Amino acid sequence: MLGLIEMLDSINSDWRKSTTILIDNASIHRAKLTKSYFESFGLPLMYLAPYSFKIAAVERFFSFVKSRDLNLLVVRSNSK
Repeated sequence: MLGLIEMLDSINSDWRKSTTILIDNASIHRAKLTKSYFESFGLPLMYLAPYSFKIAAVERFFSFVKSRDLNLLVVRSNSK
């Protein structure tokens, strides 16, 4: 991460003014050490909402795909 920050600083020193770090709610991301690391660079943190399988559209899509054989040339005995 430090290498990325240094590279961005060399390209445009104002990038931090318009950047927010978006991370999930993993326990390591909520740790004081992680928070202080990003704060030491002047980067604000924003956390994603808690994950919910029922409302995640991609999960519903994958469930649909996994439950069907998308190859029309193959007939499955348990296809829906």
